[in-house]
Amino acid sequence: MRGSIWYLKTTKYFQMKQFFKFRQSTYLLLFLMVFLSVYSCTKEHHPDYSDKVLNVSIDEIKGFYHGKDIQLDNDKSFQQINISGVVLTDFASGNTPAKKGFIMQEDNTGIMIMLQDGDPGDLAMGDSVVVNIDAGTVTSVNGNIAVTGIGMSDVSKLNEKGTVTAKPVAVSELITNFPKYEGSLVKIIGAEVSPHTDEEKYAGDKELDDGTGGVIQLHTESSASFANDLIPQYGTFTGIAFYGQSGEDSLAEQLWMRNGSDMEEFIPSPYPIGFPENFNTQLVKDQYAADNLNLNSGNWTFDGVTLVTITGSRPINPDGTKGVQFNQKNTAPEYLQMNFDVYKGASKVTILYGSYGSDPGCTWCLQYSTDGGASWTQIGDNVEADNKTAQTATFSMNIKGTVRFRVCKLGLGAANNGRLNMDDFTIYNNS
Repeated sequence: MRGSIWYLKTTKYFQMKQFFKFRQSTYLLLFLMVFLSVYSCTKEHHPDYSDKVLNVSIDEIKGFYHGKDIQLDNDKSFQQINISGVVLTDFASGNTPAKKGFIMQEDNTGIMIMLQDGDPGDLAMGDSVVVNIDAGTVTSVNGNIAVTGIGMSDVSKLNEKGTVTAKPVAVSELITNFPKYEGSLVKIIGAEVSPHTDEEKYAGDKELDDGTGGVIQLHTESSASFANDLIPQYGTFTGIAFYGQSGEDSLAEQLWMRNGSDMEEFIPSPYPIGFPENFNTQLVKDQYAADNLNLNSGNWTFDGVTLVTITGSRPINPDGTKGVQFNQKNTAPEYLQMNFDVYKGASKVTILYGSYGSDPGCTWCLQYSTDGGASWTQIGDNVEADNKTAQTATFSMNIKGTVRFRVCKLGLGAANNGRLNMDDFTIYNNS
């Protein structure tokens, strides 16, 4: 087994060196130097390269494109250069930017394959394929990295009905780092469609706004099978991230649904990115002094609050690694406070809580702000925490637009004011 692994790695190095020898940029030279240093210990061995088949990832192919066309096997060093993946294109729906080809994805990276001959109609969305790109050229089509010069005879179908899981991504992240997602399947959760009327149809360009900052175009070809279906005002949209034509002379970041099933009804649910905030961070805060911490959901103020690990005295979620703890006997209020907004309002907040060890109980409340933290308003009643096993506090509400929350432990002084533990802070949207 060890010899087989060595063979594959060593073969990969020499093949990659031959494969990219026409690319004399500093970047590639450094790449080859790294490979040389890694495999120099095996230089006394002489593997057999007679098969001359090079398997590369889509990510590698896209990574070596830097604005200039790459003719892949110009000197015919290989019999095949293979990439593998799952077909994303739904040919039956007709909504694809690859008019003479298809889009395929491996792991989280997708690429467009442009066919010079042959009919891709024998392929279906979900088919696993291997494509020999030996005769192809890596290029840019309207800003999208593609392989051209491929015939349908270079495409081999391995299996049918494979799947690619769409990656949930916020619109702000998508448009900021669009080249990272270009050509791959993504999901935008809880987006508002604009413009919108009761008779609005999918056809054309719409804007999707999930409230995280910026908008992304949802593009539907007029010939798509679902083009004349009514589009809802809110929805969760899955599609391929692609640069598309916007007007006559400009390109725009777009989302291309594969078919009508790529829209899901949007139902208020926990915010998908960062929540529930379970405080399972590598950060350490073992003092009660006020500080700001960057957690999974965003930046929080810990004022009279620490991060704690699980013990038998702390009623927090045993399935996690950490929770939070408020100090005892405080005469001033203590706060666990969001320093960021969620953008689709709030219909409910749930928090796991309990009273520490043998301490007396304490009292706390939930507050919200719709003006970026300039002012705060209590929602719901005060909560008396004297439970020694974790319970869930539920706060129902109907808040629209941007909102943030904080927990306030009341400053009741020494009497009946023990330590308070919390975990699993969850916000439900309200679109």
